[in-house]
Amino acid sequence: EGFKRATAATLRAIDCARDLGVSFGSDGPSIVDDVARLPEPSPEMTPQERARLRGAADRLALSLRHHDDALHGRAAPTDKAARSVFDAMEQARVEAIGARQMPGVAENLDAALSEQCRRKGFARIRERERAPMADVLGMLAREAMTGAQPPENAADMVDLWRPWVKAKVGEDLDSLRDAIDDQAAFGRLCRKLLAEMELDATPESPEDDAPAPDD
Repeated sequence: EGFKRATAATLRAIDCARDLGVSFGSDGPSIVDDVARLPEPSPEMTPQERARLRGAADRLALSLRHHDDALHGRAAPTDKAARSVFDAMEQARVEAIGARQMPGVAENLDAALSEQCRRKGFARIRERERAPMADVLGMLAREAMTGAQPPENAADMVDLWRPWVKAKVGEDLDSLRDAIDDQAAFGRLCRKLLAEMELDATPESPEDDAPAPDD
């Protein structure tokens, strides 16, 4: 219970939202109706599990604090595959902000990402065509913004695509770090990257990052 209280307090502090509800169960991590839902800790929690759970909480808090859903929806491509890559790169952006500002958060996020890669079985992927582009580009974007390499259990998978991605968009990928604090500019750069990699054939609209009209 002490760990739960501390984790909930840290999540609220990162998000600057004192009234945010926090619950623990089998359906996290997610945000539903202003309640952050996190995985239930096991009775015999290891240091690794503790870091993973804190990482899950940090991911939610950073998204709440640094991500604008409405802006993201307007800027995102309509193609389903391109949208999944766009979403992954935006998630990498908000996590990179926290990782660059707080070393402890960076460690927690690393642990959470490693666990995610383990669950998805990335260590077993040996053919480039089997590697999910959203995950690959999310980790390459994270690397460009923070310098953090992909987790060991996903490194080989990412390296299957690394030469191709670098040849296509290497310079623009490195430019992501310059737009990390501006979601609209970051979104425009991501759309440019997607177009250059021929993952998104839909041209970006000038209104994609415009303010929403008043009700």
